[in-house]
Amino acid sequence: MDNIAHTLAGLAVRDTAPKRLFENRTFFWIALLVANMPDIDIILWLFGPTVYFDLHRGITHSVFSIPVWGAIGTAIAYFISRRRLPFFRVWLLYSIIVIVHLILDWVTSYGTELFSPFDRTTYSLHLFPIVDIWSILVMTAFAVLIKFYRTHRRTIAIIFISITFIYTGFRAGAKMKSEGIVIDRFGKPDKIYSFPNIESLDTWVNPTMYRVVTVTGDSAISYEVSPLDKLVKQQGRFDLFGPGDSLWNEVHRIGLTRAYLRRSELPIRELRDGKLFISDLRYISGFGTTGALTLVLPIENGEITGEPEFARPKIKSR
Repeated sequence: MDNIAHTLAGLAVRDTAPKRLFENRTFFWIALLVANMPDIDIILWLFGPTVYFDLHRGITHSVFSIPVWGAIGTAIAYFISRRRLPFFRVWLLYSIIVIVHLILDWVTSYGTELFSPFDRTTYSLHLFPIVDIWSILVMTAFAVLIKFYRTHRRTIAIIFISITFIYTGFRAGAKMKSEGIVIDRFGKPDKIYSFPNIESLDTWVNPTMYRVVTVTGDSAISYEVSPLDKLVKQQGRFDLFGPGDSLWNEVHRIGLTRAYLRRSELPIRELRDGKLFISDLRYISGFGTTGALTLVLPIENGEITGEPEFARPKIKSR
């Protein structure tokens, strides 16, 4: 998720700490730092978008990094506090903060490489968009309550955890319901996927709205589903972009597009106006018309004639 959510989640874990740690300002500030440590890979952007796109949410977000980030944060806090903090307990709580960070990224559509560098597979539950306003609001409310009702922080923490599980279950239920509606109406496909619908502001802030993608052979169909009223709207039919495509090898000789396709779950492509558009059906139901990243490459006579660029269109309103 976004760094606001990661910071608030780190604050929530800190608020469950024993009184001695809870009241220690060094522990507090380093906890917020640890909550964002895995995202230090943002510096990869200095080496160009190809390196960033290939390695972001890689080894820094791996389960193997959990004790490392916990130890680094603990060492910093231990040094600043001049050894007044219990090393093992601080390391344990900071490691939990890192675990929460990985979970928050795992539940999004972008996902994370949980077992990097030994396994470069991106794992994702596709439950939440990268920025989920309701999660941020709940965590903000929790932080404010703790600020004013410190003596009841453990009770508030239990309530917060319960609300988080309920909300996550609600989203999971909407996701499964959306898939069920499509299967009931159109039959069972070879594969079925569902993703948070971020194609408009209205659907983005609606936690029940999911996009369902069915795959039969190399063909995919994207649907917008509203499970509460069982409405289904077909958004488009696409051929998945794969090794059998005439442009596959041409695209793969370019580092950025190669990295993009490695991270893509349902890649699609379209030739239009002398340009090749490459997108991922995890995020959008078209090319360059919504608020997700689309790669654009100039092309002539089946050959790429320039460097790819990312299109960043605005989210449309309804």
